[in-house]
Amino acid sequence: MALVDCSRGIAALLVVFMHGTEFVEAPKNFGVDPLHGLFRFGNRGVDFFFVLSGFIITYVHWNDLGKTAKIVPYFIKRFIRVYITLWVVAVPSIMIALATNSTAIPLDWQGRIGAIIGSLTLVPTAWLPVPIVVWTLRHEIFFYAIFAVALWRPRWGAALMALGGVLCLYHATVGFASNYLVDFFLNAYNLEFLFGVACGVFMRRARVRFPLVVCFVGSCCSRPLRYSTNRRRARHHGPRILRRLGKSLSLA
Repeated sequence: MALVDCSRGIAALLVVFMHGTEFVEAPKNFGVDPLHGLFRFGNRGVDFFFVLSGFIITYVHWNDLGKTAKIVPYFIKRFIRVYITLWVVAVPSIMIALATNSTAIPLDWQGRIGAIIGSLTLVPTAWLPVPIVVWTLRHEIFFYAIFAVALWRPRWGAALMALGGVLCLYHATVGFASNYLVDFFLNAYNLEFLFGVACGVFMRRARVRFPLVVCFVGSCCSRPLRYSTNRRRARHHGPRILRRLGKSLSLA
């Protein structure tokens, strides 16, 4: 698990370096790229982090599955870890955005209220949260709620995750009618948690016989691939889904 924790830190640093690169490159700031795009791939750290979250929560809480007494402590720990830190960051960011009429928050009152509520509660809304990086926590909280079902009823939780995975794959390749709720709950990012859960289940039940080979295959799949297809959505999401599966294999 020490190596897993190390990987989580590296993934987080890659995302930070990517945002730092974008900040420095922006014409309104410095307009230069001193590292020549070295960390532009840092957004892959988000994919790996999501897969890692699904793996860790499954691996750590494996013995808690089916134990309803563990549900309340489970939610309390995540509330303290997520929401307290969120409010420390989000409240000042919202106040600054309102005071400066920043474009980070909508100018109309409906949009402002929706963005503020979504930022402080992590409930999915039609408006981006403030600060925008909070969008990842929305998916984290959604996954925590799904996993709580597994703590309560493991079979129900497994069935719900399987159904969610199928619906996410369908929406990513064929697609339901799009709106902000459908695009959130069936977002392909949610697949990464499920891939991580699959890794956690596998590691609790078996051993990887050829770890270096599996890691190599996963690394190859993690590379952005190009292929021809007649479906616009499949062309856009297919390589991303394969890349996410590759992250799962690398983690395993």
